[in-house]
Amino acid sequence: MSVYDLKVKKIKDEHVLCFKDKPILIAQGKIEVKSKSKSLIDFILKDFERCADIKIKKNRTIDFNNKFCAYVIFSDQKKLLEDPENKIYQENIPNLFIKYDRSLIRTANGPPYESMQLSQLLPIMEIVKEIIGEENFKKLSNYAWGAYYDSMTGSDDHGVGESISDEDFKKSGICQKIIDLYSNFSKEEKGAVHALYMCLDKMSFLMPILLVSKKISLREYSHCFMGLGINFTYIYEDAKNKKQENERYQELYDLCLNSASVVINYLDSASFEINADEEIIARDESIIHELKSTLRMNLKTNNIDEKMVYGVLKTIVGFLNTKGGNLVIGVSDNHEIIGLDKDKFKNIDEWQRFFKDKVNAKIQGSYLETFIHPRLIKIKNKDIAIIECQKLTNDKTAYLDDKVYIRQTASTKELTTKETVEWIKNRSI
Repeated sequence: MSVYDLKVKKIKDEHVLCFKDKPILIAQGKIEVKSKSKSLIDFILKDFERCADIKIKKNRTIDFNNKFCAYVIFSDQKKLLEDPENKIYQENIPNLFIKYDRSLIRTANGPPYESMQLSQLLPIMEIVKEIIGEENFKKLSNYAWGAYYDSMTGSDDHGVGESISDEDFKKSGICQKIIDLYSNFSKEEKGAVHALYMCLDKMSFLMPILLVSKKISLREYSHCFMGLGINFTYIYEDAKNKKQENERYQELYDLCLNSASVVINYLDSASFEINADEEIIARDESIIHELKSTLRMNLKTNNIDEKMVYGVLKTIVGFLNTKGGNLVIGVSDNHEIIGLDKDKFKNIDEWQRFFKDKVNAKIQGSYLETFIHPRLIKIKNKDIAIIECQKLTNDKTAYLDDKVYIRQTASTKELTTKETVEWIKNRSI
């Protein structure tokens, strides 16, 4: 089949990759390839062009000819990094993988190879040292050497490096600043890091983190790629002559550049949605836009206040009855990022349930997910809610406890009975 047989369709508020109107699933199955970012799904579709003759399997996954592509990144992101079934793996990613990082050690034998490999890996080492401090870097390097020789000899009696158990390494705290760097990444950035980690044959987790965080350039990443473990051995130590060395260098350089370029384009595509959200948050309040610091917490009294909830619902009803609009919760009037944790729910799922229950109970008409589209985003590592409200058709009116509200400039107004009758009459003309 051709890549042109695939289409991107909008279903509710998400863009879905489809074949004959049926959603495509990620490589591992069960989860649909969809996102609020149209540009991301468009890129996943377009990137299949590099995979030659793709095929749709019976389970609606795609046979992509074992080519590294955006579909692979998205699939692993959804299954390995977001699926609750893989919680242990997700927790181990930043806490454990660095212990086994080959960018911290030199595996070459004798001159001039040892000094060559060191010069290629040095940019990574220097930046890691700068992030975690010299003392922690010495410990980390020591543990990386220990892990390497443990894997080679099966014994901790190897003379170089220091053995440490996985649990003790997690508790050591020496990599906390690197872990924090990774933890603050978006879902797509974490997916990009993981994808590059797999492309590096799990030899380095640090290199992808530093590339995605833009602490190293693509040129520096490529230079380190050539100096990494078996890559260095393959190019320089195992080549029979200079000609073969050059051929192998070009082979790995192309592999490195190809995978990194796909990842960078993947992030660029995802960032369009992030930029759009940031633009929404930066807007001043108007007839179609309002900011609320919280859903239920009165920040002046620091108490839960039902009036705050009612204010949110009034705004939504006003949007539905007027021109539609966006209600942003978790951002103050002066655009300060407050975050939904101020509402003091146990977790974000509880916040969502509370919001939806209030909408369904108080706003007559069952408009949730048809005209009211709530979604959550992260800005500066804080949860923010954007409630997208569509204008109702002229044959519908939204009520809040039997009251009608409309938007006027940057505020919400309650209509009297007489005003409501006149408003409905004029609206239907």
